[in-house]
Amino acid sequence: PGLPLPLAGIAAGQLVLAEHRGGWFYANVLSVRKTGFCDVAWRRPQGANWGRDSKDQRFFCSTGEDETCHGEKIPIATRIRLPDRSPDAQEPRRATQAASPGLAAPPRDLLGDLADAGGIDLLG
Repeated sequence: PGLPLPLAGIAAGQLVLAEHRGGWFYANVLSVRKTGFCDVAWRRPQGANWGRDSKDQRFFCSTGEDETCHGEKIPIATRIRLPDRSPDAQEPRRATQAASPGLAAPPRDLLGDLADAGGIDLLG
């Protein structure tokens, strides 16, 4: 799963896939040790994405295990990969109904329209 690591390795703060018990989960690197190990913090999905089966399988919290554990001394060479996509990327929504002509245009910013026209000064 994911992509191989670059020759330069990984750095603290980087998004990675970390392996735990055969599954690969999104994590942020907390620290990289000179001994070839790293510590990670497991990522959580955005609230809007929670419950999407295809997304949940990559989040450690979907396993039911304690997220505060299992993130220390992970061997970089064998249990860390780069993700092939961002965990926050939105999947295309499937259309369930034909779009109505009245809803085809994006919603207008009501305050922006007035401010752009110079019509109302709310502070003065």
